[in-house]
Amino acid sequence: MSNSKKNIVCLSSWYPSEKQPFLGNFIQRQIELLGTKYSIQFIQTQAVADQKTIEVSQQICKNYTETTATYPAVRSKLFKKYYQTKALKKALQTIDQPDLLLTYIFLPKIWQFLMLKKQLNIPWVHIEQGSYFRKEIQSKWNFLQRFWIKKAYQQVDTLLAASEFLARDMKIVDPTRTIKRVKNHIDTKLFSYKAKEIRSTTHFLHVSTLDKQTKNPKGMFDAMQLLSETTSEFLFTIVSDEPTHEWESYVAKLGIKENVRFVAPQTWEQLPAFYHEADAFVLNSIYETFSIVLAEAWATGTPTISTPVGISYNAPSYLGLNVEPNKTRSLAAALIEFITTKNQFDASKISAYAQRFDSKIVLAELTTEIDQLLS
Repeated sequence: MSNSKKNIVCLSSWYPSEKQPFLGNFIQRQIELLGTKYSIQFIQTQAVADQKTIEVSQQICKNYTETTATYPAVRSKLFKKYYQTKALKKALQTIDQPDLLLTYIFLPKIWQFLMLKKQLNIPWVHIEQGSYFRKEIQSKWNFLQRFWIKKAYQQVDTLLAASEFLARDMKIVDPTRTIKRVKNHIDTKLFSYKAKEIRSTTHFLHVSTLDKQTKNPKGMFDAMQLLSETTSEFLFTIVSDEPTHEWESYVAKLGIKENVRFVAPQTWEQLPAFYHEADAFVLNSIYETFSIVLAEAWATGTPTISTPVGISYNAPSYLGLNVEPNKTRSLAAALIEFITTKNQFDASKISAYAQRFDSKIVLAELTTEIDQLLS
């Protein structure tokens, strides 16, 4: 390769917006990371109410250029796809000829990925992070979703999954398709090791959207209620970037309002303080493709109490306790066990394990996969 940076055009089905500022923020951070090595041109299309024409704008972001093509918001699916196609083509006219196509999360924008692959005829790398590959969701895919994903499997040059747990389910689509692994990264200087404070009250932490489909928040709160029947010496902190009114009411109904604290959305820079304050991080998800919060917890030396999903699947036992998915009593039992045995966990050893998610290591892994197609 020459010394000049190769041009990569990038699209993603998840990406932060004004309405959803935290959606896909970990993908945005990976794009920023790749921008230190390549010239990244990110394209997104957005519907705008009361807009009559297609408008294209560009802004320089941290390490990459973002091109946004807005189009009139319409109800008709046919006209919506028409405008999206026109908007995407108009956005392409404003960027330099790319050497590689990089995409994230097939659904729902997979048809745009396929369109660019055909139009640009350049190597294509796809990184998958979507939870819709789990068996019970795959069985509900409609004809177009199944058709597009199978077509993408045939056309994508390098297919990457965020974890072995996700790759296992992605194999169901086509057992013969090679699916490689690539991790998400964290800032290990920001999420750094810090010794835990010794106190009588045990602090638990959870960070997520509290999505009912995957995070199983009800099961977490029900388990905390069962824990309260054994001890009241605990605090459960919830950091969520979605409204929590429903769960605040539910916690009050369970009679554990004094033991649960809800916190407003936090920036990446603010989060480490919450991990440092916690004795353990709780993840009760039914499904996770990666779960970057686990990596963040481990990097700070915080043990986890987790279902075996995402990167906690087959993870070393010294990182924390595993619980059965959808089993409230299993989680409650683990919470009680942790309170009585928390001193067994070596925080420095846990933090050392998390160094594999450091940005430099992940960038090297990504670079290896990309450069194989650019050489």
